[in-house]
Amino acid sequence: MPRTLSTLLVMSVAVGFSSLAYPNPAHANEMATGEDDGASRSTLVKLRNHSGCVLTLRDAHVDRGKWTPDSDPTTKFKQIIRQDGAEFEAVPAGENSVAKNGHTSWESQSAGFMTGTAGSVEWQTKDCDETELDAKRVVVHWNNPFIGGNSYDFEVDPGLKAYLQNFDFNGKGENASASVTVGRAV
Repeated sequence: MPRTLSTLLVMSVAVGFSSLAYPNPAHANEMATGEDDGASRSTLVKLRNHSGCVLTLRDAHVDRGKWTPDSDPTTKFKQIIRQDGAEFEAVPAGENSVAKNGHTSWESQSAGFMTGTAGSVEWQTKDCDETELDAKRVVVHWNNPFIGGNSYDFEVDPGLKAYLQNFDFNGKGENASASVTVGRAV
């Protein structure tokens, strides 16, 4: 066997074993349950609230892909309240909020062959330290396409700012995470 062919064979085997040793985080469900969710892309967004306001969830949707299990913001915040020792009740969606100086996160993933994930989450301010900031809107958009670069952008009403504090594209961006901070505009 020629030297280059044997080297290529050894490299292929080594890459295959390294994939087993360092599994793709987007396939955690497959490893835990044995079910392949088929996600080739995922985006985890971590939001830090430094606005001096409570942020209340107004809308959340995935335009491409699906929510990662247990990460849909519209259901994630629902709290279970025990009543009479046995009854349970979910808090209505309008009560989903992030406290002042609090944080939350959500994640979406691709769903289908050669697809990416994209979506947005909208928040509205209330109970602000500075009352002129009440009822302001903050929208976080993310896009992790199958082909092309990842992007994040924000729609923020006057008086507030949102910025990408740090991000990790885990190599090529297939499974990205980003930290977004919402604060007062200076």
